[in-house]
Amino acid sequence: MKERLPHNGRKGIHHSLKKTGLFLAGIVFFLLGLVGLLLPIVPQIPFFIAGCLCLAAGSERFRRWFTGTGFYTRHVAKFVRKHEKLADFLNEKQA
Repeated sequence: MKERLPHNGRKGIHHSLKKTGLFLAGIVFFLLGLVGLLLPIVPQIPFFIAGCLCLAAGSERFRRWFTGTGFYTRHVAKFVRKHEKLADFLNEKQA
């Protein structure tokens, strides 16, 4: 089913809010990962990965950079291909 666009041809405000929310969530997760580096009781790797995934979904520029890194191609790409919903989340078309 084709997505309905407003009369000006742009996606609606909900799309913009979703992208902004994902971008902000990515920054929060990344900061929690940094806290995890300083406090040994807080795990840092899951927060860094969640932050990168949220930033990739919220920013086309970050997504292009992140999916082109060696870390992504060696470690994350297989996981994303196995989990179809995550792949759809990351490969969603940007406005």
